[in-house]
Amino acid sequence: MNKKLVLGLIMTGAVLSGCASDANSADPTGSPAVTEATAQVTATPASSPTPTEVPKAESQEPSAAETLALNYILTYVNNSDLEAKKQFVSEHLHPDVQALFASDQLTETEPELKVRHPRVIESVNYTDKDGNQTEAVLLQGETRYRLYNEVIVLIADGKVTWATETPRGGEFNNIRSEFQTPIPPETTPPLTVLDDMVNFVIVDVWNYGFAEFHYYALDGTNAVGEKMEIQATMDRLAKTMTQKQEYDSYIGELDAEYDEVKRLWAPLSAETDRLYTQLRNNPPKPKDPNTDFDTEPFRMHRDNFQKVIDDMLLENQ
Repeated sequence: MNKKLVLGLIMTGAVLSGCASDANSADPTGSPAVTEATAQVTATPASSPTPTEVPKAESQEPSAAETLALNYILTYVNNSDLEAKKQFVSEHLHPDVQALFASDQLTETEPELKVRHPRVIESVNYTDKDGNQTEAVLLQGETRYRLYNEVIVLIADGKVTWATETPRGGEFNNIRSEFQTPIPPETTPPLTVLDDMVNFVIVDVWNYGFAEFHYYALDGTNAVGEKMEIQATMDRLAKTMTQKQEYDSYIGELDAEYDEVKRLWAPLSAETDRLYTQLRNNPPKPKDPNTDFDTEPFRMHRDNFQKVIDDMLLENQ
């Protein structure tokens, strides 16, 4: 095995390693070993995900390389047990790259970088431009910001020599082109979209919308004690409500796993619509002690919705 090649390749996969060794920053270019790019994505529900796998015969057992690649994710990348990580390094990483992973420097992988529900998609024999031969295994799983996250693991002599994930350029793309499996769409996981929805409700609907009128009825000013710009606030709310319609559709398409989310979104959505309609037809007057612009139910439903999403995020760390 070409040692120079192995060392160069394993460095590009350091983000998946959970390794805090100084070797991780030894890239001679001075750039990070792996850059986690933030792509513009379409918020698509996961109720009926588009298949991205090449069908395999039902009787086909995973190869040794496929089993090792999957164990790299499960035992090394995702594992919180640092002793298990150390054992994996000593037993399953190629000897030429073990020195990069100082056992006393291993750390738990950041939650947003862990690969949930990993599965082997395809494996091929790969020969690079220098003639080095390895087995390349393509896996897919879900990360915090990507529903179809891809990982490629290279294996030589029965040991892991390299691993990297999307999005990548250069060598990753060269190896990825060897697989028959179509490249999956850039799709945001539902939990990430739901977290964005919580922020949307708190910031756009409440802070920059209903709260302005709530304090206008109490104090005659906006939420921060300044002059209330009624028309500008209503124009902003109109755009917010258009975005809310898209979220209503998104919630409706989620599968049964998110039934509790649907149950809590329904009254929040209805109360949002009610308050917006009231603002359009009968906006509150300044310093009106008899105002019927009651935001208490909205705030209760907002907090309930936020709690269930926060709980789900904690469970999936």
